[in-house]
Amino acid sequence: MMNCVSCGKELPHQANFCRYCGAKQVWAASSAAPASSVAPVPAPEPLPQPTPAISQPYVATVSPQVSQPSSQVPPQVQPQVQLQIPSQQYAYQPMPVDTSSGFGYGVLGFFFPAIGLILYLVWKTDHPRRAHSAGVGALIGMIAQVVFWFVVYAVLYGAVQSMSTY
Repeated sequence: MMNCVSCGKELPHQANFCRYCGAKQVWAASSAAPASSVAPVPAPEPLPQPTPAISQPYVATVSPQVSQPSSQVPPQVQPQVQLQIPSQQYAYQPMPVDTSSGFGYGVLGFFFPAIGLILYLVWKTDHPRRAHSAGVGALIGMIAQVVFWFVVYAVLYGAVQSMSTY
């Protein structure tokens, strides 16, 4: 095991970089040479931080207001801070409001419930009214299909039972 030339922590044999401080390790030609004979490598310079692309810097203004002193209480300073943020770069733009009710998608969901369910799942965040209409149409269509087939089976069962008595 060898020691880091910068921080002195123990490193695996012939490691190129220190896992603790990140300093590059310079080893002598023979592995038996002590770590103190190697000149320490200076720590790398920190990378420059990127500057934000703001056309106008934030401006904070502080205006202290002094309250009126009473007979024995010293005046208190209450600073008021106003922060001005550049409005063009960070302007909030709301999503357009979905005003269509989606009646046609409700009818489509009624006759084809699987398509109505898929439209509901796809549109539930972007077009909530259309998604609601398609989902309600799919739900009502599925219930109507279950009731319809229940009635059909009941009628057919009754017809088969009435034929078997003859």
